[in-house]
Amino acid sequence: MKEPADRLPWHEQWGDWLYPLGTIVFLVIAWELFVRLLKIPSYLVPRPYDVLLVLVDRHAEIFAHALVTAQEVALGYLLGVAVAVPCAILICWSRLLERSLMPLIVYTQTFPKSAIAPLFLIWFGYGILPKVVIAFLIGFFPMLIAMITGLRAVEPDAVDMIRSMSASKLQTFTKVRIPYSLPFFFSGAKVAATLSIVGALVGEFIGAEQGLGYLLIRANASLDTEFLFAILIPLVVLGRLFFSFVGLVERYVIGWHLAAREGAQGS
Repeated sequence: MKEPADRLPWHEQWGDWLYPLGTIVFLVIAWELFVRLLKIPSYLVPRPYDVLLVLVDRHAEIFAHALVTAQEVALGYLLGVAVAVPCAILICWSRLLERSLMPLIVYTQTFPKSAIAPLFLIWFGYGILPKVVIAFLIGFFPMLIAMITGLRAVEPDAVDMIRSMSASKLQTFTKVRIPYSLPFFFSGAKVAATLSIVGALVGEFIGAEQGLGYLLIRANASLDTEFLFAILIPLVVLGRLFFSFVGLVERYVIGWHLAAREGAQGS
């Protein structure tokens, strides 16, 4: 039996935060010692303290651009969810649609997004739309594949049982296949949450006047290494926040599945 949370040792209760925090502290100390002992010039690898000073000194500028990137990621990600879920259902619903759509979807993933990003700039301009589209294209595919896998991985006995009760194909999808596919979908959604940030940055690298990717390009052009490292910190935080948000939604939507899984692990 799994022990209640209040009976667990303190390091087990807070382990999800303490262990990563300890690893970060260790890496920062190792980084500081590495730079000091080898006497590496700051324009190659700056000291953590210098990076922190830049982050504090220019926090308003970085935060404003981080909000722009976060907006691009959120819109691209939500668009990916809105398209991936119905696409996966249609592909699993109809063999004809699967044979018509799936090859085209796979072909679109073979194009490097950095190669087609300039086209989006020509079509949509230098505003937020090209970044949203690229974030969507990168995040859409993992969610689609995960959802399709879940829809097809349902236990045959469950399908046979509901069909024996004279359930229609639509009822089989809504009562069995879709609920069963949700754990698979959220696994793909977590991957897509971080990939969408990469998509937004690719769009900002190609052409932008705002966003963390724009700041990275500007810092690189001026060889401002400390600023470059400072920009990476909010990028990491942004990725973690999106990943954690998807995890919270997952816990709310399929808490029954997570509770069963945690119970099986703790038994």
